Amino acid sequence: MKLQPLLCSLLFAFVGCQEPPTAATILKRSIQAHGFDQSIDTLSYFKTTRLFYPDGSLEKEISQTHSIQWRPFEYRIKDEKQQLIRKGNSIFKQIDNLTIEGKQELEAAKSALNAAYFVFWQPAKLLDKKAVLTYKGKKKLQGKKQVDVLEVAYPESSSTDRWEFYFDPSNYLNLGYSVQHNGRWSLILNDEFHDQHRPILVKKRRSFFVDSLAQTTVLRAAYSYDLLP
Repeated sequence: MKLQPLLCSLLFAFVGCQEPPTAATILKRSIQAHGFDQSIDTLSYFKTTRLFYPDGSLEKEISQTHSIQWRPFEYRIKDEKQQLIRKGNSIFKQIDNLTIEGKQELEAAKSALNAAYFVFWQPAKLLDKKAVLTYKGKKKLQGKKQVDVLEVAYPESSSTDRWEFYFDPSNYLNLGYSVQHNGRWSLILNDEFHDQHRPILVKKRRSFFVDSLAQTTVLRAAYSYDLLP
């Protein structure tokens, strides 16, 4: 019996039967890789944001404490002067311990809370039923690291933002994302993770402005997230 042709035939059959990657399978594997399939009750972290001018010099630094409780859901963002709070669907804002009730102030607080939760709690937030995910193939992130690309759209939203999320094909960690907002693209890279924590959460990330040809990037911000006991 000639083994070589048989082995080649079996190998061809195996490779040929492998299903191409899909958005659903990539997201499922990423959820498992990050450990978001495990239960967690509370989480607190200290976030430091450093904003930069186009020449690279520091514009300002912002420090905040974030606290999340899931059952029932409560999210707080606190700095030296103000505190933003979400309890279920209710939004509160306090400045110097005084409650602010203006509609515009509360809408801005809601937007800030939603945005902070969305960008930090990835890729778990992509499980949202309102999100439509499409696999767009592979690309090289900043011309170096090859990643799997998922395009994410929210058809029910009035927003015209466009999103792309990037996943490491070797371990399925979320390496970052890009978003087109008000006609301008931003690229956010996850540089470091709390890889001993479950779920695995981002530790350091950077945000860049990107030109229309996606060739030139300008550092806009650097973020660090220190988990609190």
